[in-house]
Amino acid sequence: MVAITKFLWLALTATTATAAAIIQRDVITVQNDITQKIGPSWTTLHTDINAFPNSGLTGAVAIRLDFTTAIAALNTTTSDIKSTGSFAIVSGTAILADVQQLVPTFLAVLVRLEASVVLEHHLRWKGFDFIPAPISRRLHVRVS
Repeated sequence: MVAITKFLWLALTATTATAAAIIQRDVITVQNDITQKIGPSWTTLHTDINAFPNSGLTGAVAIRLDFTTAIAALNTTTSDIKSTGSFAIVSGTAILADVQQLVPTFLAVLVRLEASVVLEHHLRWKGFDFIPAPISRRLHVRVS
C-alpha cells in the first residue's frame, strides 16, 4: 500500500511538473511571437509607410508585403494564444507589458494611413490595391 501511494505521488508530481513546463513554453511562445514577430513586422511597416510616397512603386510593394507579414504574425500569435488557454497573473502581466510597448507603433501606423489621402491616391494608381480590403474599409480613407 505504501508503494502504491509513493508511486501515485511520484506520478502526480511528474504530471504537475510536465504541465507547468508545457504552459511555460506556451507563454514563452506567445511572448516571442509578440516581441520577435509582431513588433518587428509593425516597425518595418511603420518605417516603409513613412518613406512613402518618396519610395515610389518599390515602397508600395514593400508596404504591401509588410502588411501581409504583419497580418500573418497577428494570426499566428492569436492562434498560439487560443491554444495556450488561460495565463497565470504574472505571465499575463508580462504579455500585456509586451503588447503595451507596441501600442505606439500600432497607433502611428493607423494614424499615418488615415491621415494621408495622398498615400491612398498613390496606392490606387493602375489598380494596385495597397491596403488589404478589410483594413481599408476600417480606415475609411477616400480620395477626394
